[in-house]
Amino acid sequence: MERTHNHGLTGSQLEQIGRVLAEPRRVQMLREIAACKDPTPTARLHLIHSVSAATLSHHIKQLKMAGLVEIVRKGKFASLILQREVLRAYVDHLHLLCYAFLLGIAGIPNAAKSITETPHQIGSLTAPSEIAVSLDQWEVRKPKEIYV
Repeated sequence: MERTHNHGLTGSQLEQIGRVLAEPRRVQMLREIAACKDPTPTARLHLIHSVSAATLSHHIKQLKMAGLVEIVRKGKFASLILQREVLRAYVDHLHLLCYAFLLGIAGIPNAAKSITETPHQIGSLTAPSEIAVSLDQWEVRKPKEIYV
């Protein structure tokens, strides 16, 4: 059994979500599902995306297998519900990976030990929940608590 230090997701789940979200159409579909308060009918997605029913079905299956959506059936109709907690766990995991990477290139590999905010944790790395990271400029803007 795989250990889950990544906000409740296993390494294989994280990899699968990454592969699924590498397809831009699926990301757009998730945005559309997230924008709806009620379950999103698959027919609505079919109208928005100019793909065949088989292709749409494939994308939905991939999203479901990754745990990003739940399918609710009513008779012959299906609707989708975004699994926000799974997506949040994945985003939190990416956040910490970026944080660790940027701390490493900033030359402060042990800075995470001195953070006093309520942390999120991935493995042995700890990071504050609100940290500003700019990947375009390769900089880390650290909260005051990081300084020793």
